[in-house]
Amino acid sequence: MRFCVEHTLTIDGTEFIPTVNVNTLKENTPFLLEIEVNHTFKRITLVKTNRIIYAISNTCPHQHRESLHNGYIENNCIVCPEHGWTFDLETGENVDSSIGKQKLEKYELVIQNQIICIKLNSLFKEKWGFDFE
Repeated sequence: MRFCVEHTLTIDGTEFIPTVNVNTLKENTPFLLEIEVNHTFKRITLVKTNRIIYAISNTCPHQHRESLHNGYIENNCIVCPEHGWTFDLETGENVDSSIGKQKLEKYELVIQNQIICIKLNSLFKEKWGFDFE
């Protein structure tokens, strides 16, 4: 699902991007979300597991492929469909550090009136050069 950010939501002085209703997500089923800010796109994967929602990069850090939305959830981890690399959703760490120490990029979120809101600066500030503060 694609979102062109036309407005943000300010919560306690921090800007968030309102995205989808929590009921859009199915338990243990990755959901692809593409967010556009100032003609720059960021693809993220939302995952709801054990009643917790995570926002992670859609790019697997192993070979930098946009594949995690096609992965599957197992033991609170997301498994990349390309080569089976497995990342803990809570910490972002590769569960098998013997094959690599690359960490999954995670994004801060809050739930506001059943809408998943992603922290704007966690998506764009450092990597994309936007400063919305």
